[in-house]
Amino acid sequence: YLHALKDSNKKTNGKSKVPVASEVLPGWWVGGRYGHLLDKDWAGTIDLTVEFPEMCINRTEKYMLVASWDGVPPSPELLEEAATFAAEARKRGDVMIHCAHGRGRSTTVMCAALVKAGEVSTWEEAIKVIQKGRPVCKLNGMMRMALTEWQTTYVDGKKGV
Repeated sequence: YLHALKDSNKKTNGKSKVPVASEVLPGWWVGGRYGHLLDKDWAGTIDLTVEFPEMCINRTEKYMLVASWDGVPPSPELLEEAATFAAEARKRGDVMIHCAHGRGRSTTVMCAALVKAGEVSTWEEAIKVIQKGRPVCKLNGMMRMALTEWQTTYVDGKKGV
């Protein structure tokens, strides 16, 4: 696991030292639009961009587009759909969740996915885990509000999709 993480960290987007994607827990990858440079097959890919074409699609078993503009999180309902998709895909292999740069939108969905899959209990725990594996990840106020509403409705309240 650590060897793979070191290798993935060597592949950067060419503009900075930030890796194109980071494995934040075994099989759970969060990153930017250049994830195809990892040359991996994915059981599932969640694409949060509206501004770029999907580059991982030819190496992805199942693909989900959750079109979101930079800085704007998906709704709690879409977070639930994406988290469910990711948790199911992870049963079959590695999952890539990406936005343009792998910092905010993808982190928001990864938080929900890790909770849904039972890796952590809350999105607040998830962000800490994610930031250990990818320190550039962060959540703005709207993202935190969406995750709090998602957690209250779909995890604490157990509402299904």
